[in-house]
Amino acid sequence: MIAQIGSLGAAGLAPAQILTVVRQQFPLVILVQKDVSNILQKVRIQKLGGRTPIQWLLEELESKGFSPAYTTNPDTNALLQLFFIHPRAVELWKQHPDVLLLDCTYKTNRFNMPLLNICAISGNNRVVQVGLAFLSGEKQGDYTWAIQQLRTIMVVHNIEEPVSIVTDRELALINCLESLFPQAIHLLACEYERTS
Repeated sequence: MIAQIGSLGAAGLAPAQILTVVRQQFPLVILVQKDVSNILQKVRIQKLGGRTPIQWLLEELESKGFSPAYTTNPDTNALLQLFFIHPRAVELWKQHPDVLLLDCTYKTNRFNMPLLNICAISGNNRVVQVGLAFLSGEKQGDYTWAIQQLRTIMVVHNIEEPVSIVTDRELALINCLESLFPQAIHLLACEYERTS
């Protein structure tokens, strides 16, 4: 039963949902939601094997070929920036290098780190996620670090320069792109409000 709870948790089910499944399959077992949460925590700790969650993540990314790049605070060893790209995304991006879309989302993770989402557009107008970068802030230096990681991938995999780059009005990102991709045409994404 513990293995099943662990696998349901790994599949993304919430403790309340897991409890419902367990009660249906094992009606004589008495569990409460806190018991399920405790079991999930114990499974997570076993999976980490004495590593921190960030160490585990970096090892997982590396083992799956994502080739992560990261920086840490020299005093606290806390993660400051993390960039990674899926190997299959590199192949798709190499086939469709003309347009890059860059957008940063905020407060979407428990560390409140800005997440720079880097996408390309395929020949049949499909958006392909190229890479992700968790950043320590929204300053030009943060964006410069992420875009330099992107350029490194471009050099290693012989990916052509983009013709156009689409962003929102994030000035620090725009300034970074002007210096690192001076030949690319910069386009602003249209933002609009629907009126009802």
